[in-house]
Amino acid sequence: MQNIKHDKYTIPISSPLYFKPPWYSLDTEVQMVHYETKREIIETLLPEPLEYHSNEVIAWVSSAPFSTHGPLNEAAIFLTCKFEGVQGVYEPFVYCDQEVALVSGREVIGWAKKPGEINLKMYGETVRGELRRGCTQLMSLACTVDVQGDPDELPFGPEFIVKLIPSAEEDSPAEVAQLVKMESAMTPKPGKFFKGKGSVCFERDNIDPLYTLEPVKIIAGYYGVFDMVLPNGKIVYTY
Repeated sequence: MQNIKHDKYTIPISSPLYFKPPWYSLDTEVQMVHYETKREIIETLLPEPLEYHSNEVIAWVSSAPFSTHGPLNEAAIFLTCKFEGVQGVYEPFVYCDQEVALVSGREVIGWAKKPGEINLKMYGETVRGELRRGCTQLMSLACTVDVQGDPDELPFGPEFIVKLIPSAEEDSPAEVAQLVKMESAMTPKPGKFFKGKGSVCFERDNIDPLYTLEPVKIIAGYYGVFDMVLPNGKIVYTY
């Protein structure tokens, strides 16, 4: 008989879909628009015990030609926040177009990943990223690549993720409810990170309400090529 607790990491137990972290994503194109939105909207989206930090938001679209899960595209919104005095980010919305990355990210770390159609291309002098789900173009980003940029200008920090695994029983609380702290490594390729003007647009959709985070001020747009390493997270709070 198979020893589920000690011999197995994930399901299907006879043919696992993915391996344990760390997971790697190399030569990944990343587009970001750094902007400000309304404080009251950020506060409604931050789960306890995360606290409000600033009005700053990062809209993200990325395209990875290679990862340890296979080629994939992702899109997300990062809110700035605080936990026990540490500034970090939280993703209320994140989308992926590749099943292994989507399933592993949800099951192991707890990312709130949903499937979406994601594209990132350069048209003339402008990089354009798009997120579509169903009939709705949920988010579209545009940025120019005017000058060399500095990733430290962006308000990143450790990422905080709410990991929820529902119970199989009726009317039972979540089987797992944890706040996970993730500290990933995101290294820009030399000479391949640029800054310019940025734009972000949302289409109204009450199922995926990214539009509530519409910008009130655009700070800058960014585009670069990165190598990324995603380790295991650390449980910092249990609900």
